[in-house]
Amino acid sequence: MLGLETSLAIIADLFVRPGLADWRFVAKVMSERPAEITRRADHGRPIAVGEPGNPILVTEDSEWEVVGEDLASTAENTPYEGMTLNTRVHATLLRRRVSFDSTTQSS
Repeated sequence: MLGLETSLAIIADLFVRPGLADWRFVAKVMSERPAEITRRADHGRPIAVGEPGNPILVTEDSEWEVVGEDLASTAENTPYEGMTLNTRVHATLLRRRVSFDSTTQSS
């Protein structure tokens, strides 16, 4: 989760908040393109009826400070330590199961 918690927030802050891109762009760069590069046919699928979904619950305008020990990653280190971000990942689902839930984290 270290990567997703911070990278999605950074991409949203840099591109979505100032209006340079939309959430469709975020889905493409965070999910579709990486799945294509790694040849993962079961990931990065388009949002459409009948497609498998691995949704992420995100809140915009939810300011938070990056603190490595509060992230879901067990590494507890991050180059973004102390940075203030404005988009927050609250939950992720993988194959209909919750794989991350911020309410169970210590943030």
